[in-house]
Amino acid sequence: MGLRQNSHGIANTVVRGRHQLICGRLLEELDVPEVFCEDLPSFFRWTTYEQGPWTLIGTQQSTAHSTTFTGAAISLHFNGSGIVVFGTVPSSNATNPPPTAAYNLDGQSFATTLPFAVANVPNQPLFATSSELSGNMEHQILINLTSVVARPYIFQNFFVFPNQRSGKTDGVVTSVPPVNSATASSTTASAKSTASAPTTSQAASNKSASPLLTPADAQKTIKILAGLLGIFVFFMALTLIIYAIVRRRALAKQKPGSMKSTDSAEKGRPGMRHISPH
Repeated sequence: MGLRQNSHGIANTVVRGRHQLICGRLLEELDVPEVFCEDLPSFFRWTTYEQGPWTLIGTQQSTAHSTTFTGAAISLHFNGSGIVVFGTVPSSNATNPPPTAAYNLDGQSFATTLPFAVANVPNQPLFATSSELSGNMEHQILINLTSVVARPYIFQNFFVFPNQRSGKTDGVVTSVPPVNSATASSTTASAKSTASAPTTSQAASNKSASPLLTPADAQKTIKILAGLLGIFVFFMALTLIIYAIVRRRALAKQKPGSMKSTDSAEKGRPGMRHISPH
């Protein structure tokens, strides 16, 4: 949900993704079902740019806001069990360091410095809650830029985990990892919090509840095993037949040779007279 500046200077939460979707549906690549569409109005409220200039960059399908102003800030009021802040890690080095931001969630502040990067890396989680938030209250996150020296701070969107409610499929949203979460975990090692722990547990419970092997799969497995066993028996029988033929031929070749050797031995014994019949 990137931020878009309207004519009254108020930033409204909107959806970005591969297509512009109705009902404020979440990112299409996250495969969030429409059942949560009716709950979206209670998740978010108007957000404002607290202070500092922000520049809108990107395309109609994907927008972001960039600033090089130390002290610039963005805030969001929301109802949910967790939140992730997505942005771009800018190209930086020791001479041109990345920006530093403080993330204040319900009065608790977390300061983070982005890592060095040889090029801009978009869609990275710059901040994420480390535990499940209370669903009985409204939460506020305030992003305050504490140091912007040479590289801009680029904000892309928020991702809010909905509260678990009765009558809904458990873990449908929280079991879905954020975009590029595998890459983001290494690039945001300096952050003090990572993705929400209930995400993994909910996903594990959903997987364990699904059947491991269907009857059709069991029949296929049995047929495959029976075929392999038949092939094994066939080759064993063929091996025994070939062995028997080779052995029989070897014995047949040894018999004439043994008779000749016996005759020659008898003829060569000393003191033996051979009497030829008249």
